[in-house]
Amino acid sequence: MKKPNNFSCYTTLGLNMVVGMGVFTYAGYWIDQKRGGGEVATLIGMFLGLFYCGYEVWKLMRIDNEK
Repeated sequence: MKKPNNFSCYTTLGLNMVVGMGVFTYAGYWIDQKRGGGEVATLIGMFLGLFYCGYEVWKLMRIDNEK
């Protein structure tokens, strides 16, 4: 299997981080709005987004170390 080049890996990483943070944060915000306010679910969504970003960085580093 051909390994992707560094440019495509890092571009994909940036896109995944932006989309991941946006989706998880918006989902938390949406849940908060459905519950009638507050910010607990939004904060949980933000932390889940950060966790997802960390996972994406870990995947990239694992692929980069295999080269």
